[in-house]
Amino acid sequence: MRLAPRAGNMSIVETTVIEPRLYTTPFKELAELGISSQWEYERYMRVSEAVGQSVALRELYRNKEAYEREFLQDEPVSCAYRYHHFPTGFYSEPTENELFRIESQIHPGERNGATIEGFRAYQDLIFDSKPGNVALWYSPAGSAGDQEPFDKLFFDSGRLYFGIKQQDGTSIHLNVKIDESRFPIQTLLDSLSKQEELSLLDYLQHPIATNQTLDELLWRMSSLFYAHIDNPAYISKRHSNNPKQHSMRDMLDEVSRQYYALQQQGGLQEASVDDEWLRLTRQKGTFTVDQNAIQHMYLSMVYAEAMRNGGSTVLYGCTTTSLFSLPNQPNLSFSQPPLLPFGLGSMYSTAARQPSSLSFSSNKKTKEACVTCPYCGNKKGNTFNSKEEEYTCGNEKCESNN
Repeated sequence: MRLAPRAGNMSIVETTVIEPRLYTTPFKELAELGISSQWEYERYMRVSEAVGQSVALRELYRNKEAYEREFLQDEPVSCAYRYHHFPTGFYSEPTENELFRIESQIHPGERNGATIEGFRAYQDLIFDSKPGNVALWYSPAGSAGDQEPFDKLFFDSGRLYFGIKQQDGTSIHLNVKIDESRFPIQTLLDSLSKQEELSLLDYLQHPIATNQTLDELLWRMSSLFYAHIDNPAYISKRHSNNPKQHSMRDMLDEVSRQYYALQQQGGLQEASVDDEWLRLTRQKGTFTVDQNAIQHMYLSMVYAEAMRNGGSTVLYGCTTTSLFSLPNQPNLSFSQPPLLPFGLGSMYSTAARQPSSLSFSSNKKTKEACVTCPYCGNKKGNTFNSKEEEYTCGNEKCESNN
């Protein structure tokens, strides 16, 4: 399991996104959407039963925010996040429950065990470091492993993880997508570790204790690459109509901004998410969380981004870089009903707001989403008038037209 979504330079793979019930395995869904609704739902249920629904919903909310920022917007720098320290390791919540232990969320088979070994070493470095100092851990682009199912997965960018120990028994973390063809990551790691014989894959098991504060490290990086600091180091949404270039200066500034924003908040970030959940649930009323709803949450974001981008979007994810296209229907629109308390849901009117109404098929070259009538199953000529909020089935004999 990845600690965060990943993205990078890779030729686009056109994939077919299908209904949840048609996914034969979680790995198939993972390879196409970058998430597994089955695994997320199973975790939601375990967390909800163990510590309550509010914590389980908070996890879904964070996952949704990360997916939108990193898969759809393709931002190179993640939001900062906090781990809580206990004798048994890092935890994502301030309770020593195995459900939240970070190490337990990493699959031991990933990269033939090198990932979990590297994480343990990285964790130990942070435990032993001076508060305020940065530890770095790098996971390079490339194959996810030799064993199934990882032999079918490919990480199409590197990830540079920052971990900064705090004085309150926590550490603040963030990560940066690395385009290894643009960002001089080998030079950086060799400079900090003074072990030039290590390859990028070797660094997966050899995290680095910088013995520097974040400000000191960012200054050193700026000085080391001063001649190239304003060159493009990462291009977001590079296959879209509106790509965005990020210089190394931009990325380092964003690392600093994200870190200090969370550090100054203290524990308020968690409280703000809880407040948002309470506000939304009061506003929306009752809601249902199941596997279909979770997948639909992600699909709704993908659909909305495709609409904003002229009918298609690219998922720049950890297990796929895929093109997602919508049919050429000018009246098609997406609404945001309260399927989950995050303002996400179906793209249709009330009559078609069940995940089972989603269907996808492909033409010769481009994979396209098709509107399926929830009444009769018709896929041709269906329209949705966003102004009138009126759904029309192309089948004249359909009961929805009578």
